[in-house]
Amino acid sequence: MFVVGFVLLYFISGCVPSRAKIKRTRDVTLQDIVNDKDKYDIYYAGSSSRPIGILVDPKDDDVKLVGDKWMKAEDEGTLSSLLEAVQGFSLNTITNRSDGQLFGYFSKTKYTVNARANRTSGYNPLAKIVDENTVNVDLVQYVDSVPPIY
Repeated sequence: MFVVGFVLLYFISGCVPSRAKIKRTRDVTLQDIVNDKDKYDIYYAGSSSRPIGILVDPKDDDVKLVGDKWMKAEDEGTLSSLLEAVQGFSLNTITNRSDGQLFGYFSKTKYTVNARANRTSGYNPLAKIVDENTVNVDLVQYVDSVPPIY
């Protein structure tokens, strides 16, 4: 019974999407990315005037970053609004946990965390590898907890 359970667990765990790693970087800034915007697809969640997250997908790879909350930043006005919103926040890499392959970048903004009535709430990114060409990046809401420092 133990062996059968172990074998089933082994095969089931192979079907579960693995999580990607999100880690702070100091090598690249969002300004660098905007300056080279032809090489990236830039997305935001929330509104363009009050974005709660920014996602950057390099165009030169086969991996596509997807998610329900992301809208593509198409014009200069939106990009400048996004740059203003990330002032003071670092850019984070989204990489494969096993081999370190870069999938893209994520940044919180000054609108990510909300504090009302002594309660803290906001959004944290969660990236899951769907298949070899797709990474799903969601924003997960938290309430009454201390957000991680990026």
